Amino acid sequence: MREVSVNLHKIYYGVLLLFCAPIFSYAEIIVDKNAPKNNQPDLLYHIEKKKMCKIQNAYCQGGKKTIINIQTPDIEGVSHNKYVKFNANRGNGYDKVIFNNILPSEENGNSNLINGEAVVILNEITSMNKSQLDTLLVVAGQSADLVIANPAGISCNGCRFVNTDYVTLTTGVPAFKGDKFAGFNVHQGDIYIGGEGLQHNESVDNYLDLFSDSLKVDGKIETIDLLSIIGKNAITFKGGKKLWLISLAGLFYDAENKIGMDVGKLGGMYANKIHIIAKRSGSSNQGEIIADKVVNIDSDAFISNVSGKIESPKIKLKSTGLIDNSKGRIKSERQGRDYDPKEKFGIRIKGGAIRNHEGRIYANSGHVSMEASNIFFNNHGEIRTLSTSGPADIKIKAKNINNINGGVISSDSIKINTNAFKNHHGRVVSVFDQIDLYYKTLNSGKGIINGGLGVSKVIKP
Repeated sequence: MREVSVNLHKIYYGVLLLFCAPIFSYAEIIVDKNAPKNNQPDLLYHIEKKKMCKIQNAYCQGGKKTIINIQTPDIEGVSHNKYVKFNANRGNGYDKVIFNNILPSEENGNSNLINGEAVVILNEITSMNKSQLDTLLVVAGQSADLVIANPAGISCNGCRFVNTDYVTLTTGVPAFKGDKFAGFNVHQGDIYIGGEGLQHNESVDNYLDLFSDSLKVDGKIETIDLLSIIGKNAITFKGGKKLWLISLAGLFYDAENKIGMDVGKLGGMYANKIHIIAKRSGSSNQGEIIADKVVNIDSDAFISNVSGKIESPKIKLKSTGLIDNSKGRIKSERQGRDYDPKEKFGIRIKGGAIRNHEGRIYANSGHVSMEASNIFFNNHGEIRTLSTSGPADIKIKAKNINNINGGVISSDSIKINTNAFKNHHGRVVSVFDQIDLYYKTLNSGKGIINGGLGVSKVIKP
């Protein structure tokens, strides 16, 4: 882990350090006094002078700082802190919440860190008060992983994280194996990202985990590596960055119509890697999901990209239900990137059914594979590949395929495997390669099927 220090040593305490200041004038953070003493952090308050913050921003009127002297870490380096309320308000100035991870021997040090700095700062909210995070949250001193766990829910509208490589926001209850922090049990609660968004991308090693029963995104999530696990789940650490996932929804839990992850029209996810897992629920995107390396969405009930945009060099979409790209765009583009023969696919879509009504699916390098256990609709839609730096063939497999007024166009080969293929006014064109059709019935009235190297038709028994 990259070591980064944030300097608190230039904070002017003096008369501005208000030990008895009312909590409502700063962040609304209230320690759980019923928790064991070693789970009760100490709170300090400080007003930043106008002339200090105006150096950073001419409009700053003096920010309020809530300084949390985190509790003594255990032998694993986990500092476990409990609260009945945890709100990080923006205020009129440039307010901050600071987790003090500075050794007591240093200036402005934390006297609780008698055994060394924390590796993980675990913040658990024990009441039913939702957390509102609207400002800057900083780890001061040695960088540490930051966890905020609130089963009542978490809302972020302009929250930013500094000097922490790993941020976890969860509505799960922290789970322990003996005295060792082992993961989370998520039974309820939603995470909401408002219009001001969430930012955690100050370094190339930033990881953001969002674990909740549901996730609603109406602003931008900007990070490097995003993992979102949605639903009622037991999430267990398995060493390194590996997780073990078990559904807690119950054997007969039915949530086929529930939207677990919902990215609104003005919302978006932006990262190098994006991995979304929705257990026993569906995922909906009307905004943007864009990654520099890979987007992977595994959603049990359904995936909806209606009027949405998904872009990445590698895209994987998987669901046992409907994958709907109506009026949406799914794009895999590798311009400016050397072709890696180990990365053979650009887009892989596998669902119970696939609908691409007036949708666009495009790749310029890598295989495009689409498989539906039932029906594949490409009515008025287009699936197009254009090889620029490697193979870009198209494979479609489904029980029934409708390509009415649709287009399947590639510079490379096209393989279609189905029982019933309807191609009314449709186009299936391989410009420089061959088309292989496997079917039981073919109806291509006024449709075009044309391969640069020919068309092979095999009637299935």
